[in-house]
Amino acid sequence: MRYGWLLLILLWINSFAVHAQSNSGPVRVELEARAQVFNLVPCNDKGIMVFYETINQPDQQNKTWFFILHNTALETIWTREISINVDFVFQSSFIDNENLFLVFQKSTKAKTDSHFFQLLNLNLQNGESVTYSIPMPANSDIVTFEIFSNHLILGLNHGKERATLLIKDLSTGDESTVKFNDQSTFIKDLKIDAATSTIYTALNIFQSKRESSFYVNAYNMSGQLLQSIALTPPQTTERIMNGQLHIDNEKNIYVIGTYNNTNGKAIKEDRTKSGDPSEGFYMAGIVGDSQKFLHTYSLLNFSNIRRILNNKQLAAAESLLKKQNRQNKEQGLTYDFLVHNLQVNDDELIIAADAFYPEYRQVSTMSYDFYGRPMPYYYTIFEGYQYFNAFVAGFNKQGELGWSNGIKIWEMKSFQINQKTEVFIDDDEMFIFYNHDGKIVSKAFHKFNDIGTIENTQIATNFPGDRLIENSQGNIKHWYGNNFVAYGYQTLQNNTQGSSERRKVFYMNKIALDYQY
Repeated sequence: MRYGWLLLILLWINSFAVHAQSNSGPVRVELEARAQVFNLVPCNDKGIMVFYETINQPDQQNKTWFFILHNTALETIWTREISINVDFVFQSSFIDNENLFLVFQKSTKAKTDSHFFQLLNLNLQNGESVTYSIPMPANSDIVTFEIFSNHLILGLNHGKERATLLIKDLSTGDESTVKFNDQSTFIKDLKIDAATSTIYTALNIFQSKRESSFYVNAYNMSGQLLQSIALTPPQTTERIMNGQLHIDNEKNIYVIGTYNNTNGKAIKEDRTKSGDPSEGFYMAGIVGDSQKFLHTYSLLNFSNIRRILNNKQLAAAESLLKKQNRQNKEQGLTYDFLVHNLQVNDDELIIAADAFYPEYRQVSTMSYDFYGRPMPYYYTIFEGYQYFNAFVAGFNKQGELGWSNGIKIWEMKSFQINQKTEVFIDDDEMFIFYNHDGKIVSKAFHKFNDIGTIENTQIATNFPGDRLIENSQGNIKHWYGNNFVAYGYQTLQNNTQGSSERRKVFYMNKIALDYQY
């Protein structure tokens, strides 16, 4: 498949190698899906970890979880059964050399005297594991964590006690905590500068429902505050909603994320990194102990916004653009964004975000009073989050917007807010794609310019004659190099295999992205 003037070839290969024989079949694993909830974590070239809770319960406090490590050919390396507390669910992961760290947190409201989370350390080489039970404040959300020099550095957002930065030595058990008790504070990001052992945090602080500020704080490994810098947008009505941190070799700090123009309206105190209402992207630079610049860029003013948006959203954008031209007054599109992890390509910082909105359906029912008179009732039902677009933009280190692009998302709905699209950038090669309805929907582009058209590539199954009956929770993640893993749940039927029974599976397909001039 050629892409115009770049003569680029994009091949989604469901085989062992780009040039493998056609009879090698797809690199795919199917696990029987009953009531299990499968979790998947790519572990670079060490493989892929898949794990789920079983029905086995060794005692009243624990459930048995089953862990499977697959190599890069999706062959099983080892399996382990590990006890995790009852009603705990997987939250997040971090890879540190040969070790995979997994955080589990209680899914239901805990008793007042038993608030804790579990940190599981799995050695990817031999499968040995260590579990830590770590106390936490009640009603807390784990935002992000990292492992550095055998220390756990973890950000918590919670209720009355506000946010907490936890620093725990996993060898000795010693810990330091930084609590933000005086105001409504939410941790948005956390980064470690390994060269100086400095912890950087991005903080959203709410003084009131209509006033907030954004800070970048630096701490040493004992939790001592080293630096606190406030970010100031160009306009007083602009509010920073979130921020991703990047520290370069010269110790300059860059913050990139989304912003909103409140114009005096109340703003939402968001405890997580999900669903920040935003009208555009910003980038800030910090040199020494002060802000050097902060530039904001409204989506509505993107030169290619008409090409990025789908039809429904485009109509609203066109109306706002006409109003902006007519009144000579800035207008703004406001979307809920789930922001991806920041990417760095040479001297360019790249942000991507999935846009979505909650969807509701009104239902009416009729009842009758004592005298038989009809009494209609109306109520709304939440039907999930509708994803409709993904945006990606590149900035230089002066905070100038170099380019923008995106992809339309069609008919994708989910009851969970999680990342749906993947952006892969390798020098001048740029791709954005997602997994939907048993297909990889992909687009190649070079900054502002699209290359070719949107491609829909069927995800290969194990047997000829497989017919896809149902597909759900499809996703795709970067694995290592130019390799990705597509995964989700499928119901398949194959009348050519001697049985018409349907099989319900959790699947993983290794997919390689091959591009050349």
